[in-house]
Amino acid sequence: MAGTLMDISDRTRQSVVDTLRRAAAERNRARAEADAERAVIVADRTDGAQTKKACAAIMRCLHRADGWVSQSDLRSAARRYRDYLDDAVGRLAEAGQIEIETVVYQGQQGRKYRRVPT
Repeated sequence: MAGTLMDISDRTRQSVVDTLRRAAAERNRARAEADAERAVIVADRTDGAQTKKACAAIMRCLHRADGWVSQSDLRSAARRYRDYLDDAVGRLAEAGQIEIETVVYQGQQGRKYRRVPT
């Protein structure tokens, strides 16, 4: 009888331990998913802010220039935001704020930029 009682007690204890382990694993998984979602939001906002700063740097460069600006000059003006330069140029062109012209210089194809005249 004591042996039977110990078996029942062991099974009950193991059942409680298993349930607690599953609950902890589920909480951990939910926490990881929330952390991942938070990281994506932070990265998106950071990228958006950096792209806006790149747009501002590009527009400052084009505002100071009299006419067309070479791609290398534009890259230099926005060097802090080099990783966001292509996105910024795309946004500005799509918004109709800048013009892009493809040119060939010393056998190399490149681009030049200017503000859209207002």
